[in-house]
Amino acid sequence: MKLNIENIKSMKNKEKISMLTAYDFSTAGVMDGTVDMILVGDSLGMVVYGDDNTLNVTMQDMIRPTQAVKRAVKKSIIIGDMPANSYNNKTEAVENAKSLIKAGADCVKIENQHEMAEAIVNTGIEVIGHVGLTPQTITDYRMQGKDEESANRIFQEARALEKAGCFAIVLECIPADLAKKITTELKIITIGIGAGLDCDGQVLVSHDVLGLFEKIKPDFAKTYVNLSEQMKTAFIEYNQNVKEGVVKSTGTNFTQMQRLMFKSKIHRATATDANLDYEGSITIDSELMKKANIVPGEQVHVLNIDNGERIETYTIEGEPNSGCICINGAAAHKFKKGEKIIIISYVLVDEDKINKFKPKVVLVDENNKEII
Repeated sequence: MKLNIENIKSMKNKEKISMLTAYDFSTAGVMDGTVDMILVGDSLGMVVYGDDNTLNVTMQDMIRPTQAVKRAVKKSIIIGDMPANSYNNKTEAVENAKSLIKAGADCVKIENQHEMAEAIVNTGIEVIGHVGLTPQTITDYRMQGKDEESANRIFQEARALEKAGCFAIVLECIPADLAKKITTELKIITIGIGAGLDCDGQVLVSHDVLGLFEKIKPDFAKTYVNLSEQMKTAFIEYNQNVKEGVVKSTGTNFTQMQRLMFKSKIHRATATDANLDYEGSITIDSELMKKANIVPGEQVHVLNIDNGERIETYTIEGEPNSGCICINGAAAHKFKKGEKIIIISYVLVDEDKINKFKPKVVLVDENNKEII
């Protein structure tokens, strides 16, 4: 069932409201119904187009993504973000807001500018305000409202947006006590982003949640999965398959079935170190990698013989003939120096070549030297 604005309004003081950004059909389709509100944000200027800020985003940049998101979404509320210079006067504000609604948004969002918000509300369009760190007018990406004067200014603008008819307001990067005051004293919904936990809801940029945007990493943005690393692993494997000629097709049909087979393993090696202060992967003596037919960046499974743990990661080269095998990143919690491990790699093999295919097994001693 599709949520409506009245549903969102009724959640104040009863249920926390979730919001994430989406800019394309596929992402919005996965997100639909899992969060209450989906923001087609002007943040696409940075995370999609690679700009240093959001100031170059145009109305046309916003309309096409909004249309794409609309095609995918059946349950969540869609918010169309009004980009910079799209509401310089009331006439422009109204016309551009109507354009986003026509594209598929259920409501629009603007930064500050309560007069423009009121003009849009008077046409029957629902509006979300935005105060605090407003990227269209503030390029200094740090907490706002830390002193009494600026905090009062933010509070008064929030109150003015409420009076203008906004049904909700985004509070970005302001002190938690200020956000709590606004949330308590205003009757409308507050959505926080880096503004503490007392807001009526929270919003984040989905690229931050998924670990896809490395240029700016806000302290308040929790990364729930490092999707960029998983994608890189997939791209590396694809490239390797192409180079090895194992991805064969005629048109869109595979010429024959392939099976993912055990290609090689380094058996009963000893972990020489476990390093938490690294983004991920396993470091292996480069000579040992060559003997096992494993290349840098290749996806491998690592099995801990001592405790039964099993991880999937990718390889990086260590110093040749050093015997180095270091577990890096979060997996270091599961592997300790001196524990026995097995490193396994895989490859796609054509069905008619499986009987002739022979995996490589490298047995090593306690110093991780191959046993001949």
